[in-house]
Amino acid sequence: MKLKFIWVGFIVFLISWGGNLIYFQSQQLEEPIFLDHYYEPFVDNDWGLTFYYLSNKRDTSTASYVTIDGEIMYPETYPSSFFFFSNQTVPYYKEEYRHHYLKSLTISNFNDVIAHHVNEEGVWIFEEITVHFDDGRSVNANIGEVRIRERRTEPSVLHARSGSSGSTHWEQTMMYAEQPITIEEIQVPFNLLHQGVVGKVKVDNPQMDMILNQEVQAPAWLNSYDFDEWNNFNGIHITNIAYPFSLAEGERLQTFWQFRPDRYAYYQFGMKIKGTTAAGEPFADIDPIIDHPSLSQADIDHIIEVKGGDK
Repeated sequence: MKLKFIWVGFIVFLISWGGNLIYFQSQQLEEPIFLDHYYEPFVDNDWGLTFYYLSNKRDTSTASYVTIDGEIMYPETYPSSFFFFSNQTVPYYKEEYRHHYLKSLTISNFNDVIAHHVNEEGVWIFEEITVHFDDGRSVNANIGEVRIRERRTEPSVLHARSGSSGSTHWEQTMMYAEQPITIEEIQVPFNLLHQGVVGKVKVDNPQMDMILNQEVQAPAWLNSYDFDEWNNFNGIHITNIAYPFSLAEGERLQTFWQFRPDRYAYYQFGMKIKGTTAAGEPFADIDPIIDHPSLSQADIDHIIEVKGGDK
Protein backbone atom coordinates (compact mmCIF):
# COMPACT_ATOMS: atom_id res chain seq x y z
CA MET A 1 0.00 0.00 0.00
CA LYS A 2 2.83 2.40 0.92
CA LEU A 3 4.51 1.70 -2.40
CA LYS A 4 1.29 2.59 -4.22
CA PHE A 5 1.11 5.98 -2.46
CA ILE A 6 4.76 6.60 -3.25
CA TRP A 7 4.14 5.96 -6.93
CA VAL A 8 1.04 8.17 -6.92
CA GLY A 9 3.00 10.98 -5.27
CA PHE A 10 5.84 10.54 -7.74
CA ILE A 11 3.46 10.71 -10.72
CA VAL A 12 1.80 13.87 -9.31
CA PHE A 13 5.25 15.39 -8.87
CA LEU A 14 6.19 14.58 -12.47
CA ILE A 15 2.94 16.08 -13.79
CA SER A 16 3.46 19.23 -11.72
CA TRP A 17 7.12 19.50 -12.74
CA GLY A 18 6.23 18.96 -16.39
CA GLY A 19 3.49 21.58 -16.22
CA ASN A 20 5.84 24.10 -14.63
CA LEU A 21 8.48 23.37 -17.27
CA ILE A 22 5.98 23.84 -20.11
CA TYR A 23 4.80 27.12 -18.58
CA PHE A 24 8.38 28.32 -18.11
CA GLN A 25 9.25 27.51 -21.72
CA SER A 26 6.10 29.29 -22.93
CA GLN A 27 7.27 32.46 -21.19
CA GLN A 28 10.69 32.53 -22.86
CA LEU A 29 11.32 35.10 -25.57
CA GLU A 30 12.72 34.02 -28.90
CA GLU A 31 14.61 37.31 -29.01
CA PRO A 32 14.80 40.50 -26.95
CA ILE A 33 11.77 42.79 -27.23
CA PHE A 34 12.35 46.54 -27.44
CA LEU A 35 9.86 48.92 -25.91
CA ASP A 36 8.50 52.11 -27.49
CA HIS A 37 10.38 55.40 -27.19
CA TYR A 38 9.39 58.89 -28.29
CA TYR A 39 12.58 60.93 -28.38
CA GLU A 40 13.26 64.31 -29.96
CA PRO A 41 16.63 65.74 -28.93
CA PHE A 42 18.76 68.40 -30.53
CA VAL A 43 22.05 66.95 -31.69
CA ASP A 44 24.05 69.64 -29.87
CA ASN A 45 22.61 68.29 -26.61
CA ASP A 46 24.08 64.87 -27.32
CA TRP A 47 23.79 63.29 -23.91
CA GLY A 48 22.84 59.97 -25.46
CA LEU A 49 19.61 58.12 -26.12
CA THR A 50 18.76 55.10 -24.00
CA PHE A 51 16.66 52.29 -25.46
CA TYR A 52 15.00 49.74 -23.16
CA TYR A 53 14.33 46.11 -23.92
CA LEU A 54 13.18 42.85 -22.32
CA SER A 55 15.27 39.71 -22.30
CA ASN A 56 15.04 36.27 -20.73
CA LYS A 57 16.73 35.98 -17.36
CA ARG A 58 19.04 33.31 -18.77
CA ASP A 59 20.09 35.59 -21.62
CA THR A 60 23.49 37.02 -20.66
CA SER A 61 24.26 38.56 -24.05
CA THR A 62 25.04 42.25 -24.47
CA ALA A 63 24.77 44.57 -27.45
CA SER A 64 28.02 44.86 -29.41
CA TYR A 65 26.86 47.51 -31.88
CA VAL A 66 23.72 49.00 -33.42
CA THR A 67 22.88 49.77 -37.04
CA ILE A 68 20.64 52.78 -37.73
CA ASP A 69 19.90 53.66 -41.36
CA GLY A 70 23.17 51.99 -42.35
CA GLU A 71 25.23 53.78 -39.69
CA ILE A 72 27.14 51.64 -37.20
CA MET A 73 26.80 53.03 -33.68
CA TYR A 74 28.47 51.62 -30.58
CA PRO A 75 26.61 51.57 -27.27
CA GLU A 76 28.14 53.15 -24.22
CA THR A 77 29.74 50.49 -22.07
CA TYR A 78 29.45 49.93 -18.37
CA PRO A 79 32.53 48.94 -16.39
CA SER A 80 31.26 45.39 -16.78
CA SER A 81 28.09 43.68 -17.89
CA PHE A 82 28.09 41.95 -14.54
CA PHE A 83 28.53 42.84 -10.91
CA PHE A 84 30.41 40.43 -8.67
CA PHE A 85 29.38 39.69 -5.11
CA SER A 86 30.76 36.79 -3.08
CA ASN A 87 32.01 35.01 -6.21
CA GLN A 88 28.51 35.16 -7.72
CA THR A 89 27.75 36.71 -11.07
CA VAL A 90 24.65 38.92 -11.14
CA PRO A 91 23.51 40.28 -14.54
CA TYR A 92 23.12 44.02 -14.98
CA TYR A 93 19.51 45.07 -15.45
CA LYS A 94 17.15 47.99 -14.76
CA GLU A 95 14.18 46.00 -13.43
CA GLU A 96 13.53 42.35 -12.64
CA TYR A 97 10.29 40.55 -13.48
CA ARG A 98 9.07 36.98 -13.11
CA HIS A 99 10.88 35.54 -16.14
CA HIS A 100 12.55 38.58 -17.67
CA TYR A 101 14.91 41.47 -17.10
CA LEU A 102 14.39 45.01 -18.32
CA LYS A 103 17.74 46.09 -19.76
CA SER A 104 18.97 49.11 -21.67
CA LEU A 105 21.56 50.33 -24.13
CA THR A 106 22.64 53.94 -24.65
CA ILE A 107 23.85 55.43 -27.93
CA SER A 108 25.48 58.83 -28.33
CA ASN A 109 27.66 60.72 -30.82
CA PHE A 110 24.80 61.26 -33.26
CA ASN A 111 26.42 64.56 -34.22
CA ASP A 112 29.09 62.58 -36.08
CA VAL A 113 26.62 61.15 -38.61
CA ILE A 114 23.45 63.25 -38.58
CA ALA A 115 24.46 65.31 -41.65
CA HIS A 116 23.99 62.22 -43.84
CA HIS A 117 20.41 61.60 -42.78
CA VAL A 118 18.53 64.85 -42.10
CA ASN A 119 15.51 65.74 -44.21
CA GLU A 120 14.68 69.16 -45.64
CA GLU A 121 13.56 70.29 -42.17
CA GLY A 122 16.87 69.34 -40.61
CA VAL A 123 15.55 66.26 -38.80
CA TRP A 124 16.77 62.66 -38.79
CA ILE A 125 13.76 60.39 -38.21
CA PHE A 126 13.92 56.65 -37.60
CA GLU A 127 11.61 54.04 -36.12
CA GLU A 128 13.74 50.90 -36.36
CA ILE A 129 17.22 49.89 -35.30
CA THR A 130 19.15 46.65 -35.70
CA VAL A 131 20.93 45.50 -32.55
CA HIS A 132 23.84 43.08 -32.93
CA PHE A 133 24.53 41.05 -29.79
CA ASP A 134 27.80 39.46 -28.74
CA ASP A 135 26.35 35.94 -29.12
CA GLY A 136 25.93 36.44 -32.88
CA ARG A 137 22.24 37.31 -32.94
CA SER A 138 20.86 40.39 -34.67
CA VAL A 139 17.47 41.85 -33.74
CA ASN A 140 15.51 44.20 -35.99
CA ALA A 141 13.65 46.28 -33.44
CA ASN A 142 10.80 48.76 -33.76
CA ILE A 143 11.63 51.31 -31.07
CA GLY A 144 8.79 53.83 -31.46
CA GLU A 145 9.94 57.06 -33.13
CA VAL A 146 13.11 59.13 -32.79
CA ARG A 147 13.56 62.60 -34.30
CA ILE A 148 17.04 64.02 -33.94
CA ARG A 149 17.19 67.70 -34.86
CA GLU A 150 20.17 69.66 -36.07
CA ARG A 151 21.51 72.47 -33.94
CA ARG A 152 19.02 75.13 -32.90
CA THR A 153 19.02 78.27 -35.01
CA GLU A 154 16.15 80.25 -33.49
CA PRO A 155 17.01 82.40 -30.44
CA SER A 156 15.79 81.59 -26.94
CA VAL A 157 14.03 84.31 -24.94
CA LEU A 158 12.62 82.33 -22.01
CA HIS A 159 14.93 81.62 -19.11
CA ALA A 160 14.10 78.56 -17.00
CA ARG A 161 14.42 79.35 -13.31
CA SER A 162 13.07 76.23 -11.65
CA GLY A 163 11.53 72.86 -12.34
CA SER A 164 10.11 69.92 -10.44
CA SER A 165 8.60 66.50 -11.08
CA GLY A 166 6.84 63.75 -9.18
CA SER A 167 6.39 59.99 -9.00
CA THR A 168 2.85 60.34 -10.36
CA HIS A 169 4.31 61.32 -13.74
CA TRP A 170 4.13 65.12 -13.78
CA GLU A 171 6.62 67.87 -14.55
CA GLN A 172 6.44 71.58 -13.81
CA THR A 173 8.67 74.38 -15.13
CA MET A 174 8.85 78.10 -14.33
CA MET A 175 10.35 80.41 -16.98
CA TYR A 176 10.91 84.17 -17.18
CA ALA A 177 10.69 86.30 -20.28
CA GLU A 178 14.03 88.03 -20.91
CA GLN A 179 12.30 90.61 -23.11
CA PRO A 180 8.74 91.45 -24.20
CA ILE A 181 7.38 88.58 -26.30
CA THR A 182 4.24 87.28 -27.91
CA ILE A 183 3.60 83.53 -27.62
CA GLU A 184 1.81 82.21 -30.66
CA GLU A 185 1.85 78.45 -30.13
CA ILE A 186 2.77 75.72 -27.64
CA GLN A 187 3.38 72.43 -29.44
CA VAL A 188 3.35 68.89 -28.08
CA PRO A 189 5.29 66.54 -30.42
CA PHE A 190 4.30 63.10 -31.75
CA ASN A 191 0.58 63.93 -31.55
CA LEU A 192 0.76 62.97 -27.89
CA LEU A 193 -1.49 65.74 -26.57
CA HIS A 194 -4.40 63.98 -24.84
CA GLN A 195 -3.17 60.58 -26.04
CA GLY A 196 -0.25 60.53 -23.61
CA VAL A 197 -0.01 63.94 -21.93
CA VAL A 198 -2.10 66.93 -20.93
CA GLY A 199 -0.84 70.39 -20.04
CA LYS A 200 -1.68 73.62 -18.27
CA VAL A 201 -0.17 77.11 -18.50
CA LYS A 202 -0.15 79.97 -15.98
CA VAL A 203 1.16 83.52 -16.54
CA ASP A 204 1.77 86.48 -14.25
CA ASN A 205 -0.59 88.88 -15.95
CA PRO A 206 -4.39 88.41 -15.83
CA GLN A 207 -5.03 87.84 -19.53
CA MET A 208 -8.47 86.33 -19.39
CA ASP A 209 -8.71 86.59 -23.17
CA MET A 210 -6.24 83.68 -23.25
CA ILE A 211 -9.18 81.40 -22.56
CA LEU A 212 -10.71 80.10 -25.77
CA ASN A 213 -13.69 78.58 -24.01
CA GLN A 214 -14.62 77.49 -20.52
CA GLU A 215 -15.27 73.86 -21.43
CA VAL A 216 -12.21 71.77 -20.61
CA GLN A 217 -11.40 69.15 -23.23
CA ALA A 218 -9.91 66.36 -21.14
CA PRO A 219 -9.16 62.78 -22.22
CA ALA A 220 -10.94 59.91 -20.50
CA TRP A 221 -7.78 58.58 -18.85
CA LEU A 222 -7.27 61.86 -16.98
CA ASN A 223 -10.54 61.35 -15.11
CA SER A 224 -9.56 57.80 -14.16
CA TYR A 225 -6.93 59.00 -11.68
CA ASP A 226 -6.81 61.38 -8.75
CA PHE A 227 -3.90 63.64 -9.68
CA ASP A 228 -3.55 66.01 -6.72
CA GLU A 229 -0.76 68.10 -8.22
CA TRP A 230 -2.58 68.46 -11.54
CA ASN A 231 -5.85 69.41 -9.84
CA ASN A 232 -4.12 71.92 -7.57
CA PHE A 233 -2.26 73.70 -10.39
CA ASN A 234 -4.43 76.72 -11.20
CA GLY A 235 -3.65 77.11 -14.87
CA ILE A 236 -5.34 77.15 -18.26
CA HIS A 237 -5.56 73.91 -20.24
CA ILE A 238 -3.37 73.93 -23.34
CA THR A 239 -6.37 73.17 -25.55
CA ASN A 240 -8.26 76.16 -24.15
CA ILE A 241 -5.69 78.84 -24.97
CA ALA A 242 -6.61 81.47 -27.54
CA TYR A 243 -3.31 82.49 -29.11
CA PRO A 244 -1.49 84.80 -29.20
CA PHE A 245 -0.82 86.09 -25.68
CA SER A 246 2.00 88.30 -24.45
CA LEU A 247 4.57 88.46 -21.67
CA ALA A 248 6.38 91.59 -20.54
CA GLU A 249 10.06 91.46 -19.62
CA GLY A 250 10.46 89.59 -16.33
CA GLU A 251 6.99 88.06 -16.31
CA ARG A 252 6.67 84.36 -15.60
CA LEU A 253 5.34 81.51 -17.70
CA GLN A 254 4.62 78.32 -15.78
CA THR A 255 3.87 75.01 -17.45
CA PHE A 256 2.51 71.84 -15.89
CA TRP A 257 2.50 68.53 -17.75
CA GLN A 258 0.66 65.42 -16.61
CA PHE A 259 1.66 62.19 -18.34
CA ARG A 260 -0.54 59.17 -18.73
CA PRO A 261 0.65 56.74 -16.03
CA ASP A 262 -0.57 53.50 -17.63
CA ARG A 263 1.35 53.95 -20.88
CA TYR A 264 4.32 51.75 -21.85
CA ALA A 265 6.43 54.29 -23.79
CA TYR A 266 9.49 56.29 -22.77
CA TYR A 267 9.42 60.06 -23.33
CA GLN A 268 12.36 62.37 -23.93
CA PHE A 269 11.50 65.48 -25.92
CA GLY A 270 10.70 69.15 -25.63
CA MET A 271 7.43 71.05 -25.67
CA LYS A 272 7.95 73.88 -28.17
CA ILE A 273 7.00 77.43 -27.20
CA LYS A 274 7.02 79.58 -30.33
CA GLY A 275 6.35 83.25 -31.02
CA THR A 276 7.90 86.62 -31.81
CA THR A 277 9.74 89.30 -29.88
CA ALA A 278 8.68 92.94 -29.68
CA ALA A 279 11.14 93.57 -32.54
CA GLY A 280 9.30 91.04 -34.69
CA GLU A 281 11.99 88.37 -34.52
CA PRO A 282 10.80 84.76 -34.30
CA PHE A 283 11.87 82.62 -31.33
CA ALA A 284 11.44 79.02 -30.29
CA ASP A 285 12.02 77.84 -26.75
CA ILE A 286 12.03 74.28 -25.48
CA ASP A 287 10.43 72.99 -22.29
CA PRO A 288 12.41 69.73 -21.90
CA ILE A 289 10.58 66.59 -20.79
CA ILE A 290 11.86 63.20 -19.60
CA ASP A 291 9.35 60.70 -18.23
CA HIS A 292 9.60 56.93 -17.93
CA PRO A 293 6.72 54.46 -17.48
CA SER A 294 6.17 52.48 -14.30
CA LEU A 295 5.78 48.91 -15.53
CA SER A 296 4.10 46.17 -13.51
CA GLN A 297 4.26 42.45 -14.22
CA ALA A 298 0.86 42.70 -15.92
CA ASP A 299 2.25 45.47 -18.14
CA ILE A 300 5.22 43.31 -19.09
CA ASP A 301 2.92 40.40 -19.95
CA HIS A 302 0.85 42.69 -22.18
CA ILE A 303 3.91 44.12 -23.91
CA ILE A 304 5.22 40.64 -24.66
CA GLU A 305 1.85 39.58 -26.07
CA VAL A 306 1.54 42.67 -28.28
CA LYS A 307 5.15 42.86 -29.45
CA GLY A 308 5.51 39.23 -30.39
CA GLY A 309 6.78 37.33 -27.40
CA ASP A 310 4.23 34.61 -28.07
CA LYS A 311 5.66 33.68 -31.49
